[in-house]
Amino acid sequence: MIPSESSLYLAFAMIGGLAFSFLAFVFFGPLFFRKRIGRKYSYFSDFPFELFDGAESNGKLLTRIFGGAFLLFDLVAAMFLVDAFVFYPHGVFFLALLAAFFHLARVILLFFLMILPARYNKPHILVVALYFVSAALSYILEGIFLIRYSNGDGGPMAMALLLIAFGAIDLFLMANPRFGEWAKMASEQMADGEVVVKRPKYFLLAYSEWLGILLDALASLSLLFAFLLLFLR
Repeated sequence: MIPSESSLYLAFAMIGGLAFSFLAFVFFGPLFFRKRIGRKYSYFSDFPFELFDGAESNGKLLTRIFGGAFLLFDLVAAMFLVDAFVFYPHGVFFLALLAAFFHLARVILLFFLMILPARYNKPHILVVALYFVSAALSYILEGIFLIRYSNGDGGPMAMALLLIAFGAIDLFLMANPRFGEWAKMASEQMADGEVVVKRPKYFLLAYSEWLGILLDALASLSLLFAFLLLFLR
């Protein structure tokens, strides 16, 4: 692959922007949540959409900005796939386009996953299921694409295998038989004998969604690193 100098700068900017926006979202979002709601946020029992709960505030606005920037950088990463057929015109167009389609689909579904409350349980579960399927297909197709065009280069090959592994993890999450009991709550008996029903410390659907978001960020970074290594060879 022989890119222009601007492609190299764009790849560096995309990697930096994606990493910064994701880390800012997952680090500052819970801090602003605690200040706004008055309790600690947990990645194991709280849903991503709950980061946007509570009254309007500067912290909530910044959480939206960081989350939106993460989704935007994630979305633009698909551009490298669409642009790839310029460098590899011999039959790569369909594979690149298919990978880009599922990449775009997964980011759009991730947007809805991050804003749709779980109280709308059927739509929320549908979005989660479609997200994990599209994400798994996206990672696997991107991995196959990189394997085909890495020409045996160690760096891009490693990124390709990582992407395929991320796809396998997503499929494993979808196949978890406990998903059918995602709404199961925990109960605790108080000193006065009253039984209080509350969310368990480890809430399957909530932490699965966060794991999906983490894999999404790592997958896009792996894809961008792979293209950067291909640009530099």
